[in-house]
Amino acid sequence: MFKKTIFSHMMYINMITVIIGTIFLTVLQSFLLTQYVENSSALKLSEDAKAIVRMVNKEGTLNSDYIRSYLEGFSESSDYNIFVVDETGRIAIEIATGEEFNKSTTKIDKSYLRGSEYTLRGTLDGAFREEMDIYVAPIIETDEAGNSFALGEIIISTPRPAQWILNNQIIKIATYSTLIVLILAFMFAYYSSGRIVRPIKIIGDNAKKFAKGEFESRVELTKADSRVKELGELAQTFNNMAGELEKFEEVRNNFVSDVSHELRTPMTTITGFVEGILDGTVPPEKEKEYLKIVYDECKRLSRLVNSFLEVTRNLNQKIELEITDFDINRLITRTALGFEKIIDEKNIKVDIELCSDFCSVRADKDAIKRVLTNLFDNAVKFTPQGGNIKISVAEEAKDVEISVRNTGKGISKEEARLIFERFYKEDKSRSENKNGTGIGLYIVKSIINRHGKNITASGVEGEYAEFKFSLEKGRL
Repeated sequence: MFKKTIFSHMMYINMITVIIGTIFLTVLQSFLLTQYVENSSALKLSEDAKAIVRMVNKEGTLNSDYIRSYLEGFSESSDYNIFVVDETGRIAIEIATGEEFNKSTTKIDKSYLRGSEYTLRGTLDGAFREEMDIYVAPIIETDEAGNSFALGEIIISTPRPAQWILNNQIIKIATYSTLIVLILAFMFAYYSSGRIVRPIKIIGDNAKKFAKGEFESRVELTKADSRVKELGELAQTFNNMAGELEKFEEVRNNFVSDVSHELRTPMTTITGFVEGILDGTVPPEKEKEYLKIVYDECKRLSRLVNSFLEVTRNLNQKIELEITDFDINRLITRTALGFEKIIDEKNIKVDIELCSDFCSVRADKDAIKRVLTNLFDNAVKFTPQGGNIKISVAEEAKDVEISVRNTGKGISKEEARLIFERFYKEDKSRSENKNGTGIGLYIVKSIINRHGKNITASGVEGEYAEFKFSLEKGRL
């Protein structure tokens, strides 16, 4: 089945609308002009008949040389057929300019002598050979006593063909006008439809490129097309979508690349030591030591896989937040206690500065515990022997701000900008840490962002590093 394009559909609608509108206006114009012409003709007939009546009344007779001479001149200048009839219907004066009058007619039926002015269209029962526009006006005489009586009638007529010719001219003009309007309308509809369809086609072509994986494609509209609000918004929305898809594709590719890179090292280590044990390259007395390394690498692989799964869930936002009110002070204290052993081993001084005994926040408790655990683990990991860690809580108007700060090598401004990226381990001190996956801070940022808040990193290289984030105040 034939499918209409948007262009053909718009052309069809525009042309049908123009044709219907033009036909309606043409018919209306023809009708109004015809009515105007006919009314003007009837008015002129009426005025001329009254002028003749006044002249006849002035003469006081229906038939005289003066009246005949006057009517002949009047008929010749106006192209009228003029008849003066008496009260019996007999034609007293006949001034016929054409062949329309039936010469055998000498009397008009008395039914047409009504004693009042009126117009009609017809042949006066055969007095004329064809249809005429006729005006009848009575000739009234008043006697000395003031009584009025009709002497006869004045009948003025003009041939209908003259009206038909004029009407035909009107219709011809209207028809030509309609054709010109249709041609102009077609040109305008073609131009306007093309202008609207063109950017839609551009968007369609770009969508096809997207389907083929060309995510860098963008919709480029002309200034004229961009001025159309809906088209500009559609193009902008498409480009925004394209940008998001391109970012998503980049994230996906980077994620696959990062996963492959992170898994390669432990897998290579495990494979190498197992092969060494199997082929006898590794001495028996060192097998246990190497198996311990293999075991550690397997645990590292397990941590990596769990981290990757969590990153995937965060990317897809499949983890539902269970928002509750809880005491952030208590959660911070309990989380810090979990690092007591390594803190004692590194002789780290921990200073927990709380704003009050109880500080309520509104958030997902388990998710925030994960945030605090990652931040504490990061702080302990990079704090040197005998260093300091400071955890502080401050209440603001609507939020509670939590800060985790540790002394050590600190971070530079460039690191602070990149530190929340997935698998970021550019710093040498970080890359030396075999237990890290490089996605802990990325997960932290994802969790805080999903709470509608933000986390920042700052510090001075060689001195300290500090992480700050805020949570909504609780209602407890």
